[in-house]
Amino acid sequence: IMNSPRDTPARVAFVEFLKGRYGDVTELNKAWGKNFADFSSITPKPGTGDGKAYQKDLDDFLAVFSDKYFGLCRAAMDKHFLNHLYLGCRFHVRNPIVTRSASRHCDVLS
Repeated sequence: IMNSPRDTPARVAFVEFLKGRYGDVTELNKAWGKNFADFSSITPKPGTGDGKAYQKDLDDFLAVFSDKYFGLCRAAMDKHFLNHLYLGCRFHVRNPIVTRSASRHCDVLS
């Protein structure tokens, strides 16, 4: 996400998530061990994570993102396909964060 152009919706949402979590860039800098001038200048360390806080923030955002995705799909199923099962998606790569989100909204996971 952070390597995407600054106006990419997922990047914009992640920056907003970080603003909500840290309040100001000083707190983010402390947590990530960085020295960003402001939230718009956030970049990841190329090729590696920035420690535990960085990874936790990525994981927590993935949980929010995937929960929103599966929730929107569930709502569409309920609106347009009443009395049908929401089969979710086929998981080719298992990610427990995404699987947890999917399990809250889908009738079947494979």
